[in-house]
Amino acid sequence: MKKKKSLVTRLTLVTPLALLLASHTQASGTKQNATTNKIHVAELKVKTTQVIGLDGKSQETKYEVDGIEIELTPSDRAKVKNWNLRNEDWVKYKYAMEYTPRGIWSPDLDPPIVLGNLSKTEAERARYSRVMNALELDRRHREIAFQLTAINQLPTEEADEIKPSTALSRALPPEKTILKSIFIDTATCEKECVHFVLLETAGTSTRTKLNIIFTTDDKSKQEKILLGAGITNTKIRDKQITVVTDAETTQQYREGFDFPFLIIQNDEGLTRRDISS
Repeated sequence: MKKKKSLVTRLTLVTPLALLLASHTQASGTKQNATTNKIHVAELKVKTTQVIGLDGKSQETKYEVDGIEIELTPSDRAKVKNWNLRNEDWVKYKYAMEYTPRGIWSPDLDPPIVLGNLSKTEAERARYSRVMNALELDRRHREIAFQLTAINQLPTEEADEIKPSTALSRALPPEKTILKSIFIDTATCEKECVHFVLLETAGTSTRTKLNIIFTTDDKSKQEKILLGAGITNTKIRDKQITVVTDAETTQQYREGFDFPFLIIQNDEGLTRRDISS
């Protein structure tokens, strides 16, 4: 037996169609002007006025948008500088958030995005996009730098589940005694995978030689993963990190582990660990 829809559900489905039909009937009967339902969007044009002080020397800039005076407080001016915007940009932003629907729809939206959404020209949208992209890139770099520093303060974990192996130190550089190999499926490595690589790379001691091994030779995707994990070309040289593509070796050592996984080897043996460990 099919369950009947509630009255509320049926009304919800019917009402939009009823409104459309009523609107169509009214428009046909009265032939109302097409501009009646036109949405008003305020012109965010800033009018500036220089006011000279009583001493005849000091000046104050007054700002006005849509006939409304907008004051820039010391706090506003500090925000202008830190958001890499102009005084006129912040005047527009304050007006938009106070007097337009945007302030209700998304009160916490970043100022460059608010201004970009309300821009009328491609040149304006491009400028605000550049500001927002630069801020976002700077934020990511700072967060990665801090995370790497924080991780480096943690004690280095010792390898567990030691299994018999051959002497490895003779094949390593003189100052290295451990080999850590991180195996990455290039095609499926997303946010959690990149985070795993970031943690394992940052937690590598100076005695460890680090290898990054990809399954496929997709240079663009490899660079994106390495950059996300904080591995630059400079770090590859300084930390003696080797980046290679070797699907055959990857499958040989995988043995049922999920990507990404790693193998830590020393003269005493080896241990494997994957992202779910």
